Amino acid sequence: MATSNVIDFAAAKRAAAAQASCPFESPLLKAYADKLSPEMLQIMRTAVAEGFTQGRTTGSIVASIRRDAVRLAARAAL
Repeated sequence: MATSNVIDFAAAKRAAAAQASCPFESPLLKAYADKLSPEMLQIMRTAVAEGFTQGRTTGSIVASIRRDAVRLAARAAL
């Protein structure tokens, strides 16, 4: 029986995203997350999950969250 040496990168990425989709599990982060609007919390969760799966640095993830927060605030001001 032949074995396949093909790596399913899409499945690996989905598994990593599922693992990173709940980055606010500690009591301290849960308390912080409870104070956020649902939109901002979703932005943060998405940014952390995508940044984790892409291997980005913490600074890069924080910068993308800040950009998204500014966009959200600008949209709300209109």
